[in-house]
Amino acid sequence: MTETFKSTATTDNSRWYMGHLFTWLVTAKQTGGKFSILEATIRKGLEPPPHIHALESETYYILEGDMRFFVGDRVFEARPGDCVYLPANVQHGFTLESETAKCIILIEPGGLEDFFAEFSIPAPELQLPPVPSEPPAPELIRQFVATLATYGVTSPGETVEAC
Repeated sequence: MTETFKSTATTDNSRWYMGHLFTWLVTAKQTGGKFSILEATIRKGLEPPPHIHALESETYYILEGDMRFFVGDRVFEARPGDCVYLPANVQHGFTLESETAKCIILIEPGGLEDFFAEFSIPAPELQLPPVPSEPPAPELIRQFVATLATYGVTSPGETVEAC
């Protein structure tokens, strides 16, 4: 049985990831692997490409900003107060309609935070990091795609060789 706990955003549980601020409020380690909860502040133009999670479902609760989600063949406009569920094994992605957005993301089962820890740095403050000055190097993209595949996350049309 896992222990009861309380969590809040601090620099100890926050990371700068590819131009975004990620705060892991709940980790798989704390829930026996059942789920993770991420508070994400994301920046327009740095959204991930469409992808598929073989293992995890994701539920986004929008706190600030406007987002457009593409889930299978459906499109959802999401504004503060909206909740969007992304089931496992269904291609999905999103774009920001505002310059930034803040959301709470429930990831079931947990564990994907280990991937993000590998490709991010500790956040020295609870603010968005500086905008990246250039795209990631091809070698980093190859490593990123290969590592994501070990977590069961694939991006249609993207392979290690294609990057």
